[in-house]
Amino acid sequence: MFNGLFVVLEGGDYSGKGEQTKRLHNLFVDFSEDNAILTEHEPTGRAKKIKENLAADLDPYSKAVEMTSLYIDDRDFHTRMDIAPALERGKIVIENRYKMSTCAYQWAQGISLEELFKLHDEKFILIPDITYVLDITPETATRRSKNDGVTRDKFERLEEFRNRVYLNYRTLTGMAQQDLSLFGKVELIDGNNGQDQVTADIMKTLKPIYDEWILEQA
Repeated sequence: MFNGLFVVLEGGDYSGKGEQTKRLHNLFVDFSEDNAILTEHEPTGRAKKIKENLAADLDPYSKAVEMTSLYIDDRDFHTRMDIAPALERGKIVIENRYKMSTCAYQWAQGISLEELFKLHDEKFILIPDITYVLDITPETATRRSKNDGVTRDKFERLEEFRNRVYLNYRTLTGMAQQDLSLFGKVELIDGNNGQDQVTADIMKTLKPIYDEWILEQA
C-alpha cells in the first residue's frame, strides 16, 4: 500500500522543470520539517546508455526504438527500486519527468502512442497523484536556449523537433484530462511566466492536495 504523495513535473526542454522541482522540494520542507522527500530526475544516473546516445548522436529522430526501450526499462527499475519503496514509507516523491516524457519525446521520434502505452502497461509504472505540465511557446524556448550556455543534447538542438514535443505535451494533457488511467490527474501550467508565478500557479492545486494527504496520514 502506498501512503506517500507522488508529484511529477513534465514539459519540453527549457520549460523550467528543474527550477520548479527544487522549489517544490523546499516548499514541502517549509510546510513541515518532518516531511521525508525523495527528489529525482529521469533518466536516472544508472541510464548511462541513454546519456551516451543523447550526447553523441546529432539526429533526434534516430534510434527511436532503442531509446524507447532504454527509457522505459530505466523507469521500470527506478520505480521498483526507488519510487515505490519511498511511497510505501510515506515519503513525498517529486519526479522531474516520468511516463509522459517518453510518450511526448518518443512519439515525436515516430513511435506510435498505442505502442508507447502498451510498453508502459507491461512494466511496473505508477500513476502519480498529480502531474504538472509546464507549457511554453517555441519563442520562449528559443530565447531561453540562447541564455543558458549549456551544451545541447540531440533532442534540444533541433528547433523543429522541440516544437513537436511541445505540441505532443499539449495533446497528451488533453487526452489525460479525458482519461485518468493514462497519466492520472494532469494540470497544464503556463511556463512562459516568471518562475515565481509558475510556482504560485502550481501551488493553487498542489497545496489542497498536500493538505488532504496530511489529513489522511493523521
